[in-house]
Amino acid sequence: MYRVCGDSQIGKSHESKGTICQDAYYCLEKGGVVFAAVADGLGSSKHSDIASKMASRGTVEYCARSIYKGMADNQILATIKAAFDTANFSIKQQAGDNLDDYDTTLTLAVLIDDELYYGHAGDSGIIALCSDGIFEEVTTPQQGSGQGKDRPVFPLASERHWIFGKYKYRVKALFLMTDGMLNKAIPPLLEEQQYQLDHKYLYFLFDNLQKTNDLNTWVSSELAQTSPQEVNYDDKTLVGVINMAARVNLQSQQYYDYPTDEFWTRLTNEHERNLYPYRETIEQSSTVVSTNPHRASADKSSPQKSKPIRKHIVLLAILCVGLVLGIGGTLIVTALVGGDNWNGKLGESPTIPSEQLARRFQEFLERLRGQHQEDEDEELSNTSNNGVGNGNDDITTVPPPGGEGSVGVGFSEWVKQRLLPGIVK
Repeated sequence: MYRVCGDSQIGKSHESKGTICQDAYYCLEKGGVVFAAVADGLGSSKHSDIASKMASRGTVEYCARSIYKGMADNQILATIKAAFDTANFSIKQQAGDNLDDYDTTLTLAVLIDDELYYGHAGDSGIIALCSDGIFEEVTTPQQGSGQGKDRPVFPLASERHWIFGKYKYRVKALFLMTDGMLNKAIPPLLEEQQYQLDHKYLYFLFDNLQKTNDLNTWVSSELAQTSPQEVNYDDKTLVGVINMAARVNLQSQQYYDYPTDEFWTRLTNEHERNLYPYRETIEQSSTVVSTNPHRASADKSSPQKSKPIRKHIVLLAILCVGLVLGIGGTLIVTALVGGDNWNGKLGESPTIPSEQLARRFQEFLERLRGQHQEDEDEELSNTSNNGVGNGNDDITTVPPPGGEGSVGVGFSEWVKQRLLPGIVK
């Protein structure tokens, strides 16, 4: 009538630290009633593995001795509470003055045909497949305020947080899980969605539970699997119970296909964008982006960092050259425009950075004028020696240098002829 299986496996985080598995489970069928419990020893407690074994086995055996078919609901619930009291008392006796070293969670289920009774303390849980084909979370984690691992778990020792009840719907199958598996069946990414449970994964468990021949081998193999939906590498415990005689009206296939691969990919991408909002900006500005944003910022050889540095150096060089050429060009143009009538008052120009620069440039200008005058005198001397006219006795008078019709050239024209070709080159 019933098919029952269960197993616990050490998580990778505990395995890497050399810690033993702190999860435990215990199952028993008696008189047409199934009793099952899972317990998760708190990792910070030195002897939590002992406490989890004592709690799971102790409560199942206690209930199996006292609960039977036809028993009143209130008596069943009172018996489950008494089992919790007994297990808690036994652990306290074992712990003595070191009760904090024996902290554990405890979740117990009693299935009579299609009626489910339970007791709950901590962050393990029960998920049921109801007779209408809907997956339901029967219990919720007993935790304090906070985020993630900062949320304290209320263990078996926190008696005021215990919860007992009879589930309101008829049940076809149920799964008891410690948090290492519960996070896979109820992924945090689905927390704000219409359905918080992973129907696809739960239906996979249900289908194997009713069809697989060797249940123990199957459940051990399933616990060994790791998927992207798992948020940690904690110890994992799974107990599955199915009443083969109970009827169920399954939902459409679409319900059991949730979440689809496309939907899951979209949620994952949105989560990463919210978690690393600056990553998209980095990807748009560079074709090579580290998958670790902190590594990208620390890698001095990273292309997205070296390219902007080279660019800034080039821009700085262009700015300096432009500044020098701008000052020099302004002075030369001023000289060209002013011509022979320019008074040389460079200090009045807004482009001159200092009086010293103006004074030195004025000295340079005077030297240019002197050079110009020497060139004019030499040209005039050559003209006088060669003669200009109709005969040796008829010499043409030469106007003053710079005048109209003179053999020489004005200062501004001389600057163009003597300086500009060298600047261009």
